[in-house]
Amino acid sequence: MNAQGFAVDIGTLFITKRDLRIGMSVSNFGGKLGMEGNNTLVDIDVDENI
Repeated sequence: MNAQGFAVDIGTLFITKRDLRIGMSVSNFGGKLGMEGNNTLVDIDVDENI
């Protein structure tokens, strides 16, 4: 099984003259994770009585 993806985290912090801190961040910005291989399809029977 293989999984490939790319993600970036970035943030900034602004401190004013009155020591007020304003910050923001963007986490896990990137494309969707792609899974491939023989084990990606697994059949699961949640209730065997149905």
